[in-house]
Amino acid sequence: MTMPPAGWYPSAEDPATKKYWDGSRWLDIPAPDVQPAKNRKRLSKRSILILSIVGAIVVLGTAGGLVWKSIADQKEEERLALIEERAQEREAERAEAAEKAAEEEAAAQEKVDDALRAMRQDSVTDIEESAKALAEGHVADGALTGPILSVSCRPTGVVRLTILTRALLFSSASRPTSITATGR
Repeated sequence: MTMPPAGWYPSAEDPATKKYWDGSRWLDIPAPDVQPAKNRKRLSKRSILILSIVGAIVVLGTAGGLVWKSIADQKEEERLALIEERAQEREAERAEAAEKAAEEEAAAQEKVDDALRAMRQDSVTDIEESAKALAEGHVADGALTGPILSVSCRPTGVVRLTILTRALLFSSASRPTSITATGR
């Protein structure tokens, strides 16, 4: 008896399923899903031409869109670079204006400081003259004895009088006595 060749055969238990015969025994493997081949129609030359034209339009449209996007991106980058450059120029102008204002303020403060120094110097001279007149008045009244050697005043508010007086308690010799008065 000849055995059937290897292949897929309907199952004896369930004719809707198939089993595989390897030529000598049945194998328990699942049957493949085999669909009968459909008759495919060939596309006509006209359909191929239309699909080619549509494909070419899609390709050209995509390429054109990419070119347009590239140009638009480049213009946007140039616009942003110009905006950044203008912002840097404005910042440099602001910094220059702030520096100029600071220099002008420093110059104005220097003028104020010079005026205050001059006013203090004038005040020092006035205070020295006033202290000398007061000391001369005391010498004239006899409260102090001896000539006034010097009167000096510093803008810090210290007035120093050096008067030659006769020290009554220590000796009868004349010696300079310094009197310092602090006032503001």
